[in-house]
Amino acid sequence: MSDSIINWENIAASVESCLLKSRYWSDHVANSLERLKANLDAQQRSMPTITAMKRAGGNLVIFTVADTPQDVVDYIDQICGDCGKLCEECGNAAYVQHTTPIRRLCSWCYAKGAPWIRDLDVATEFPDLVSDNTASLVPATGRGWYAIIRKRLAEMRDAVREADLAPGMVQISDIKTKLGSIRTGFHSFHDSIDPIDQQLHNDSLLTCCRCGHVGERARAFIHNECVCNCCAVFDRYGKSDA
Repeated sequence: MSDSIINWENIAASVESCLLKSRYWSDHVANSLERLKANLDAQQRSMPTITAMKRAGGNLVIFTVADTPQDVVDYIDQICGDCGKLCEECGNAAYVQHTTPIRRLCSWCYAKGAPWIRDLDVATEFPDLVSDNTASLVPATGRGWYAIIRKRLAEMRDAVREADLAPGMVQISDIKTKLGSIRTGFHSFHDSIDPIDQQLHNDSLLTCCRCGHVGERARAFIHNECVCNCCAVFDRYGKSDA
Protein backbone atom coordinates (compact mmCIF):
# COMPACT_ATOMS: atom_id res chain seq x y z
CA MET A 1 0.00 0.00 0.00
CA SER A 2 1.31 3.48 -0.90
CA ASP A 3 2.36 5.80 1.88
CA SER A 4 0.59 9.14 2.20
CA ILE A 5 2.70 12.26 1.74
CA ILE A 6 0.40 13.98 4.25
CA ASN A 7 1.09 13.61 7.93
CA TRP A 8 -2.44 13.99 9.23
CA GLU A 9 -1.10 15.08 12.60
CA ASN A 10 0.84 17.95 10.99
CA ILE A 11 -1.03 18.83 7.82
CA ALA A 12 0.31 22.35 7.35
CA ALA A 13 3.96 21.29 7.32
CA SER A 14 3.23 18.43 4.91
CA VAL A 15 1.44 20.70 2.46
CA GLU A 16 4.07 23.42 2.68
CA SER A 17 6.80 20.94 1.76
CA CYS A 18 4.89 20.13 -1.43
CA LEU A 19 3.87 23.66 -2.42
CA LEU A 20 6.93 25.78 -1.78
CA LYS A 21 6.58 29.37 -3.06
CA SER A 22 2.78 29.08 -3.19
CA ARG A 23 1.80 30.73 0.07
CA TYR A 24 -1.93 31.14 -0.47
CA TRP A 25 -2.35 27.72 -2.04
CA SER A 26 -0.47 26.14 0.87
CA ASP A 27 -2.74 27.81 3.43
CA HIS A 28 -5.91 27.07 1.47
CA VAL A 29 -5.05 23.39 0.95
CA ALA A 30 -3.94 22.90 4.55
CA ASN A 31 -7.12 24.49 5.93
CA SER A 32 -9.27 22.44 3.54
CA LEU A 33 -7.57 19.20 4.55
CA GLU A 34 -8.02 20.11 8.23
CA ARG A 35 -11.76 20.37 7.59
CA LEU A 36 -11.71 17.06 5.74
CA LYS A 37 -9.90 15.43 8.67
CA ALA A 38 -12.43 16.82 11.15
CA ASN A 39 -15.36 15.51 9.10
CA LEU A 40 -13.82 12.06 8.65
CA ASP A 41 -12.93 11.85 12.35
CA ALA A 42 -16.52 12.71 13.25
CA GLN A 43 -17.70 9.87 11.02
CA GLN A 44 -15.00 7.54 12.40
CA ARG A 45 -13.57 7.06 8.91
CA SER A 46 -9.92 6.66 7.97
CA MET A 47 -7.87 9.39 6.36
CA PRO A 48 -7.27 9.16 2.59
CA THR A 49 -3.86 8.23 1.20
CA ILE A 50 -2.55 11.19 -0.80
CA THR A 51 0.35 10.04 -2.94
CA ALA A 52 1.35 13.31 -4.66
CA MET A 53 0.60 17.03 -4.57
CA LYS A 54 2.20 19.49 -6.96
CA ARG A 55 1.83 22.47 -9.26
CA ALA A 56 1.46 21.61 -12.93
CA GLY A 57 1.04 24.20 -15.67
CA GLY A 58 -0.35 26.79 -13.26
CA ASN A 59 -2.79 24.36 -11.67
CA LEU A 60 -2.80 22.23 -8.54
CA VAL A 61 -2.98 18.47 -8.83
CA ILE A 62 -3.48 16.04 -5.93
CA PHE A 63 -3.31 12.28 -6.42
CA THR A 64 -4.89 9.65 -4.17
CA VAL A 65 -4.90 5.85 -4.23
CA ALA A 66 -7.45 4.06 -6.41
CA ASP A 67 -9.77 2.94 -3.58
CA THR A 68 -10.33 6.45 -2.18
CA PRO A 69 -14.07 6.99 -1.48
CA GLN A 70 -15.78 9.08 -4.14
CA ASP A 71 -16.97 11.80 -1.76
CA VAL A 72 -13.38 12.34 -0.61
CA VAL A 73 -12.15 12.42 -4.22
CA ASP A 74 -14.81 15.01 -5.05
CA TYR A 75 -13.77 17.14 -2.08
CA ILE A 76 -10.10 17.03 -3.10
CA ASP A 77 -11.02 17.83 -6.70
CA GLN A 78 -12.86 20.89 -5.41
CA ILE A 79 -9.72 22.04 -3.59
CA CYS A 80 -7.78 21.79 -6.85
CA GLY A 81 -10.55 23.60 -8.71
CA ASP A 82 -10.51 26.47 -6.22
CA CYS A 83 -6.76 26.90 -6.58
CA GLY A 84 -7.12 26.83 -10.35
CA LYS A 85 -8.77 30.26 -10.21
CA LEU A 86 -6.63 32.02 -7.63
CA CYS A 87 -3.16 33.52 -7.30
CA GLU A 88 -0.74 31.09 -5.70
CA GLU A 89 0.69 33.83 -3.49
CA CYS A 90 -2.21 36.01 -2.34
CA GLY A 91 -5.51 34.46 -3.43
CA ASN A 92 -6.59 37.18 -5.88
CA ALA A 93 -8.18 36.06 -9.12
CA ALA A 94 -5.36 35.08 -11.46
CA TYR A 95 -4.46 33.53 -14.80
CA VAL A 96 -1.60 31.25 -15.80
CA GLN A 97 1.57 33.24 -16.56
CA HIS A 98 4.47 32.75 -18.96
CA THR A 99 6.96 32.23 -16.15
CA THR A 100 9.62 29.57 -15.62
CA PRO A 101 8.25 27.41 -14.15
CA ILE A 102 4.69 28.26 -15.22
CA ARG A 103 2.71 29.76 -12.35
CA ARG A 104 -0.73 31.26 -11.66
CA LEU A 105 -0.17 34.79 -10.35
CA CYS A 106 -2.03 38.09 -10.12
CA SER A 107 -0.32 41.18 -11.55
CA TRP A 108 0.92 42.35 -8.15
CA CYS A 109 2.59 39.07 -7.22
CA TYR A 110 3.87 38.65 -10.77
CA ALA A 111 5.60 42.03 -10.49
CA LYS A 112 7.49 40.85 -7.39
CA GLY A 113 9.12 37.95 -9.22
CA ALA A 114 12.34 37.66 -11.17
CA PRO A 115 12.47 39.24 -14.65
CA TRP A 116 10.74 36.81 -17.00
CA ILE A 117 11.33 38.57 -20.31
CA ARG A 118 13.93 37.33 -22.82
CA ASP A 119 15.08 39.30 -25.85
CA LEU A 120 13.48 38.33 -29.15
CA ASP A 121 14.81 38.61 -32.70
CA VAL A 122 12.44 36.91 -35.14
CA ALA A 123 15.08 36.59 -37.85
CA THR A 124 17.39 34.71 -35.49
CA GLU A 125 14.85 32.43 -33.79
CA PHE A 126 12.42 31.89 -36.69
CA PRO A 127 14.38 32.22 -39.96
CA ASP A 128 11.71 30.17 -41.79
CA LEU A 129 9.24 33.02 -41.24
CA VAL A 130 11.26 35.89 -42.73
CA SER A 131 12.94 36.59 -46.06
CA ASP A 132 16.52 35.48 -46.67
CA ASN A 133 17.77 39.06 -46.70
CA THR A 134 16.30 39.92 -43.29
CA ALA A 135 19.25 40.17 -40.90
CA SER A 136 17.22 41.23 -37.86
CA LEU A 137 13.57 41.71 -36.97
CA VAL A 138 12.86 42.84 -33.43
CA PRO A 139 9.14 43.35 -32.67
CA ALA A 140 8.17 47.01 -32.36
CA THR A 141 6.02 46.24 -29.33
CA GLY A 142 6.29 46.29 -25.58
CA ARG A 143 8.71 43.68 -24.26
CA GLY A 144 5.92 42.16 -22.19
CA TRP A 145 4.45 40.72 -25.39
CA TYR A 146 7.61 38.86 -26.38
CA ALA A 147 6.52 35.59 -24.71
CA ILE A 148 3.20 35.37 -26.55
CA ILE A 149 4.86 36.41 -29.82
CA ARG A 150 7.49 33.70 -29.39
CA LYS A 151 4.82 31.10 -28.60
CA ARG A 152 2.64 31.91 -31.63
CA LEU A 153 5.57 32.23 -34.03
CA ALA A 154 6.67 28.74 -33.01
CA GLU A 155 3.18 27.53 -33.92
CA MET A 156 3.36 29.36 -37.25
CA ARG A 157 6.71 27.76 -38.03
CA ASP A 158 5.29 24.32 -37.26
CA ALA A 159 2.18 25.01 -39.35
CA VAL A 160 4.35 26.02 -42.31
CA ARG A 161 6.37 22.83 -42.02
CA GLU A 162 3.29 20.63 -41.64
CA ALA A 163 1.73 22.22 -44.72
CA ASP A 164 4.96 21.47 -46.60
CA LEU A 165 5.08 24.99 -48.01
CA ALA A 166 7.92 26.08 -50.23
CA PRO A 167 10.49 28.45 -48.70
CA GLY A 168 9.31 32.04 -48.81
CA MET A 169 5.59 31.25 -48.83
CA VAL A 170 5.29 32.94 -45.43
CA GLN A 171 7.40 36.03 -44.78
CA ILE A 172 6.81 38.35 -41.85
CA SER A 173 7.65 41.98 -42.56
CA ASP A 174 7.04 43.48 -39.13
CA ILE A 175 5.35 42.98 -35.78
CA LYS A 176 4.06 46.14 -34.19
CA THR A 177 1.50 47.70 -31.86
CA LYS A 178 -1.66 49.13 -33.36
CA LEU A 179 -4.65 50.36 -31.36
CA GLY A 180 -3.38 48.65 -28.21
CA SER A 181 -2.84 45.19 -29.69
CA ILE A 182 -0.36 43.23 -31.79
CA ARG A 183 -0.50 43.47 -35.57
CA THR A 184 1.67 41.26 -37.78
CA GLY A 185 2.67 42.47 -41.24
CA PHE A 186 3.52 40.06 -44.05
CA HIS A 187 5.42 40.21 -47.33
CA SER A 188 3.92 36.80 -48.10
CA PHE A 189 1.00 35.07 -46.35
CA HIS A 190 -0.65 31.64 -46.32
CA ASP A 191 -4.07 30.69 -44.96
CA SER A 192 -2.56 27.94 -42.77
CA ILE A 193 -1.24 30.51 -40.30
CA ASP A 194 -4.30 32.79 -40.26
CA PRO A 195 -5.88 31.26 -37.10
CA ILE A 196 -2.55 31.51 -35.29
CA ASP A 197 -2.07 35.14 -36.31
CA GLN A 198 -5.58 35.92 -35.05
CA GLN A 199 -4.85 34.15 -31.76
CA LEU A 200 -1.71 36.26 -31.32
CA HIS A 201 -3.83 39.39 -31.72
CA ASN A 202 -6.36 38.04 -29.18
CA ASP A 203 -3.58 37.09 -26.73
CA SER A 204 -2.28 40.65 -26.78
CA LEU A 205 -5.65 42.01 -25.68
CA LEU A 206 -5.24 40.27 -22.31
CA THR A 207 -1.46 40.47 -21.86
CA CYS A 208 0.35 43.45 -20.37
CA CYS A 209 2.66 44.88 -23.04
CA ARG A 210 5.11 46.00 -20.36
CA CYS A 211 5.58 43.13 -17.95
CA GLY A 212 3.83 40.24 -19.74
CA HIS A 213 1.25 39.52 -17.05
CA VAL A 214 -1.76 37.67 -18.48
CA GLY A 215 -5.39 38.17 -17.54
CA GLU A 216 -6.10 41.80 -16.68
CA ARG A 217 -6.36 45.06 -18.55
CA ALA A 218 -6.53 48.48 -16.95
CA ARG A 219 -9.70 49.90 -18.51
CA ALA A 220 -9.12 53.62 -18.06
CA PHE A 221 -5.40 53.82 -18.75
CA ILE A 222 -4.44 57.19 -20.27
CA HIS A 223 -2.43 55.71 -23.14
CA ASN A 224 -3.83 53.30 -25.72
CA GLU A 225 -1.83 50.41 -24.31
CA CYS A 226 -2.77 47.05 -22.89
CA VAL A 227 -1.32 47.18 -19.39
CA CYS A 228 -2.12 45.31 -16.20
CA ASN A 229 -3.42 47.10 -13.12
CA CYS A 230 -0.03 46.96 -11.45
CA CYS A 231 1.84 48.64 -14.33
CA ALA A 232 -0.95 51.21 -14.74
CA VAL A 233 -0.62 52.25 -11.10
CA PHE A 234 3.17 52.33 -11.28
CA ASP A 235 3.03 54.45 -14.41
CA ARG A 236 0.56 56.89 -12.95
CA TYR A 237 2.65 57.48 -9.85
CA GLY A 238 6.02 57.39 -11.57
CA LYS A 239 7.25 54.17 -9.91
CA SER A 240 7.60 51.91 -12.90
CA ASP A 241 10.93 50.29 -13.63
CA ALA A 242 9.77 49.44 -17.16
